[in-house]
Formats: sequence, C-alpha cells, structure tokens
Amino acid sequence: MFLKKLSVAFAGIAAVAGFAATPVYAQSVTLNVAGCASLSVTGTSGNTINLSCGSATNANTPTGCSGSISTTPSPLTSAGGTVNLGVSGCTTTGSGPITYQWFKNGSATSFSSSQNPTDTLGANTNSSNRTTSYQFKACNNGADCTNLSSVLTAVTPGTGSGGGGGGGGGGGGGAGVSCNGYSSTINMNFNYTPGSGQIVQTSNGMSSTDIMVVQFTTPATIASGTGAGGTLVITDNNGTSAGFKGSLSTTPCSINPGSWSTGGDVVKVGTLSASWSFSSYPLKPNTTYYLNIRSDSYLSVKLLAK
Repeated sequence: MFLKKLSVAFAGIAAVAGFAATPVYAQSVTLNVAGCASLSVTGTSGNTINLSCGSATNANTPTGCSGSISTTPSPLTSAGGTVNLGVSGCTTTGSGPITYQWFKNGSATSFSSSQNPTDTLGANTNSSNRTTSYQFKACNNGADCTNLSSVLTAVTPGTGSGGGGGGGGGGGGGAGVSCNGYSSTINMNFNYTPGSGQIVQTSNGMSSTDIMVVQFTTPATIASGTGAGGTLVITDNNGTSAGFKGSLSTTPCSINPGSWSTGGDVVKVGTLSASWSFSSYPLKPNTTYYLNIRSDSYLSVKLLAK
C-alpha cells in the first residue's frame, strides 16, 4: 500500500483501510496513496472507513474546453430530431492530438469519439417530456483526460407538452428523464426553495429492474453559496425490501462512485435510510442535481433546502 498525507480524526479504531491496528482513542491517522490528488470518505461500515481517490491532473491534460449543443428542429417536437454536439477551445502542452469521448445518459461507455458528433432522437410517445443527457472528456493523444464535462441536455417533449430543445437545466422541477437499460424510469421532481422547510415525496413503488430519478435545480442564491445546512434523505418504507442504492450526481441515471469535488457521484446504500448533507457535499447555484435510486420498494425522499 502506498501512503500520502491525509488526516482523519476519529475515536477508537480497530481496523483502517484493511490493516489491523491497536485500538487508540481521540487520535489521528495519516494515509498517503500514490497518484491520488485527494481522498474523500464515501462511507463507513462497522470499523471500516471507505475512501475514494481523486486522480491528479497531468500537465498535458487539455484545458479551456467548452461544450455546445443544439437541435434540429429547434425546439424539438415529440417526433424527435437530431442533436448536434461540439467541443471547442481545447489546448494542451502535450504532443497531441487532442481526442474526444462523448457519453450519453450517464453510461460509462463512450457513444462517440468525434469532436462534433450528432445523435438521432426518436419520437416520444409518452405524455411526459424525455431528457437525454450528454457529457464529454477531452484527452491528449488518448490519455491525460479531463474530468467529465458539465451536463448538456436535449428535451424531447411528450405528446401533451410543447416544444423542447437543447441546453442546461432550468427552473425548480425540470423535465422527465428516461434511463436506458431499465424496465421503467420513475421521475420525482422537487422545487429547491431555500427556507421553505423540509419537503417530502413518496413513490408508489418500484421493482428491482426500475430506476427512480429525483431532480432539483438550485437557484442563483443558496446558503453560503453551497446550500450548507440542507439535506437530502431516502427512507425505505418497506421492512421486507432488499434495501436501496442512491447516487447524488450531476448526471441523470448515473450511479458511478467518485470524488464529489472532481465531479464524481456520492453513492450510498441502506435498508432503512441514507442522507446526503450539503455541508459535506456542497452544491452550486443554478445547477441541476439528480438522486438516482435503485430499489425494489416504495421510498420517501426528503429535501431540506437552505
């Protein structure tokens, strides 16, 4: 095991990071892991602390990249259309060339390696809107890649709504999301209104082959600029369920653990409840967030906006 500096204060350790230790109290443990720019606590179980490594950025990693999205027609109609994506402004000190990877709907598999790809969206026969999300990475000659970009979205209106289009999230509730690879996507939208008190919504139920996407968009002004003091909570309402997995993310449908500070998801599992404190996982103003949930039971989700 390679070691690099990180101090974690806690009382009473029986085992840390997989090795035995003599119990100590009110002490600190220093961990150093080669190649990690940062370490963050992603969860605990008994006397084990789970840490996530944030990779260091190589000097040759492209910088200055900006993504764009447009649709044809604009706005989209329920008949679907074409999404036009692009990356511009990337520079690198490396030998190049700069290469690109595009990802769709939170998938870990790249759907295009073009700098300016297009995607064809089929008709939306449902009554609710369908949101398709895109992100990209830029790399120096296939290596030294950037973190995933901000989410770009295209909204295909449902049969009962007006036109959609391409762009970021806006407003409190947001549009409906459809996740690939699941029997159905259950959408739950919250209005993030600071100081409004705790809001609770409960699903009607779900199966182990479904996914639920909880969505909220922060306004321009939130507590401390981070939503500090606010929380997001999942409660399992069925004592016989197998439990749930929840992922706080900036990408709909994504359940990929990583460092929150570098764009990764914060994933938690539980059988009764789990919570995400915005003091620990700070939010950004004017940003859409998603809580992506897998379960086999009906759940309650609670949002406290600050």
